[in-house]
Amino acid sequence: MDCPSPKPCLREQFRAVMRLNHYSICTEKSYWYWIRYFIRFTRCGIRWSLDRLK
Repeated sequence: MDCPSPKPCLREQFRAVMRLNHYSICTEKSYWYWIRYFIRFTRCGIRWSLDRLK
C-alpha cells in the first residue's frame, strides 16, 4: 500500500506560485527574505507596543 506523498514545504509551494506567475528570480529571493523575516518575528513572541517604543 502506497502512502500519499507529503505536502510540499512552504518554500517549495511559494517557489511554484512565483514561477507560475513568471516573477523574476530576484523578486522571488526578495519576497522569500521578507517571508522568513516575518516568520521569525512572529515566533519571537515579542509584542511591541507604542509605549515601549517611546
